[in-house]
Amino acid sequence: MKNIIISNNISIKGKEVDASSKTLKGFTPIYTATIVNRLKEKQYNIETEKLNNEFGLESGYNKNILSKINENNENIAVIAETGLNMLNEDLDNNLIGFKPSYGRVSRYGLFGFVSSMDNISIYSKNIEDIIKVLEDISGKDMMDLTCKEDKFAFIKSEVKSKDLDLDSFSEDKVLNLSKTVLDIITYGEASTNLAAIDGIRYGLREKGNSYEEIIINSRSNFGYEAKKVNLLGSFVLNKENLEDTYFRAMKLRRLISEKMNNIMNDDEVLVLNCSNLNESDDKNIKLNFLSALVLSGMPALKMKINEDEVIICAKPFYENALFNFAKTLNKEASNV
Repeated sequence: MKNIIISNNISIKGKEVDASSKTLKGFTPIYTATIVNRLKEKQYNIETEKLNNEFGLESGYNKNILSKINENNENIAVIAETGLNMLNEDLDNNLIGFKPSYGRVSRYGLFGFVSSMDNISIYSKNIEDIIKVLEDISGKDMMDLTCKEDKFAFIKSEVKSKDLDLDSFSEDKVLNLSKTVLDIITYGEASTNLAAIDGIRYGLREKGNSYEEIIINSRSNFGYEAKKVNLLGSFVLNKENLEDTYFRAMKLRRLISEKMNNIMNDDEVLVLNCSNLNESDDKNIKLNFLSALVLSGMPALKMKINEDEVIICAKPFYENALFNFAKTLNKEASNV
């Protein structure tokens, strides 16, 4: 059976899982994540590997984990993340990265970061492996009420595609705010989730002469990025700023999701060829597009076709369109 390397921000009962954070050193969950149980039921060999940075907060993909695939092409990686880093960073050695629709896979047992965007990314050098893992871990879970009831099953079908119109996207004032909206929501939700790691409820407890001093000393163990998220999140969620920041971002998120869903039909996929993006303006459009994709809960796949790196996305829960188109591209490329 295939080997699965999972990130160390996914719970396994009785096994130390610290999300690469000093604050969680020695933490052992009392339950196992739903996806881990489902992988075990399918007889996968599971191995845990550390994230490259604390809680996976910093940009850049996780070389510690993905290097395992380069060591053995049969390996598959499963990482708890929002998917933005995977889509935005260059993937080495013909890796394929896949982000399912939000709600397609249970989040129960993942370390909460951005609860309304947290997801499971699957990495492999083989599309068939990604499809198989998604079939095995998807489906309803009573421990995560955002999880869709339907279990994913791949079905062959004809799919239409359209290229992302960079000019049209860049001229849309709402879509151009996608990265800013994503950042505001990320700071607010992440700081709320990290609030539980205070040395009292969770996390390494430092000494102090009072309740407040214990929390301050314990939370001083956070790294730079976690401290930045906590600081900016506190600003965003401050009573005086809440209406103009977080609430406004949530309203814009709904508009962004509506616009993204209107770009394509149910049987279509949207394609962005990253190799054509050279100017800084184009790269900003790319970042806004990827942010809009994540905010909308859309499935996406990143892969190389010959020398071109492409990102393919579809409407939420239309992973079949995504995989069918990707398989077609692979077949055409192999015939060149």
